[in-house]
Amino acid sequence: MYNLLISLGFAFATFVAFYQTKVLVAPWASLVGVIFASVAYFLLARRSLKSFERLVGEAQKDLGSARQGNALNKARVEAGIAKIKEGFKIGRWQYLINPQVHAQLGMLYFALEREDEARPHLTKSLANVGMARAMLAVLHYREKKYDAMAKTFEEAVRGDKKNILVWSSYAWCLDKVGQRDKGIEVLNRALKQNPADETLKANHQALQNKERMRMKGYGQEWWSLRLEPVPMDFIPAGMRPPQSGFRKGYRQAPKQRSR
Repeated sequence: MYNLLISLGFAFATFVAFYQTKVLVAPWASLVGVIFASVAYFLLARRSLKSFERLVGEAQKDLGSARQGNALNKARVEAGIAKIKEGFKIGRWQYLINPQVHAQLGMLYFALEREDEARPHLTKSLANVGMARAMLAVLHYREKKYDAMAKTFEEAVRGDKKNILVWSSYAWCLDKVGQRDKGIEVLNRALKQNPADETLKANHQALQNKERMRMKGYGQEWWSLRLEPVPMDFIPAGMRPPQSGFRKGYRQAPKQRSR
């Protein structure tokens, strides 16, 4: 976009100004034009990125206040989504903003379990947003499209090599579909990129020993992929489902003992 066009126009104007006034010969006037255009593009791009970051921050405030006990305030959720979508206007000005908007929307819709809405946005996200690509891979995993799953995970780990959770999720899914050896190979590659990570080492050892991977240590980010049920102790008290008061194997709630 617009930022690039403005910068090119600035370069041309600078060239004309220096060349026509005979201050500089053509090669030097061109060089000065390129320098001025580069500075202009940097400043314009920075302004656009700051505007997008501000939008995301405002959206996060709306989404952060949307949870009310066990319910979601739909109006606040939609307000947050609308703010993120305003990023498409900034995307007209700056290259690579739109894929970031798609990544944010895709991850949000995925978290809301609106997967039909999440898919097109996750598909348009860039590979360097590892969690967005991982979520798309998880959708393929659920549909038993294992080749598409592996291809998408490969894009994610190539684009976000330091994201340990993405590597581990890839290996976890391969193990679950009966491809443990490939899962071990994925973790071998992950350890080359992250040799000091103890969780990777432990899970690599677990697969080699034909044991299941332990993903609890990744916390909320792991549970956000919804590949395993969220343990009760990871759910905030105000968001836990109500307990029935009945014990397993009993038809009635236990009676309180008299003192």
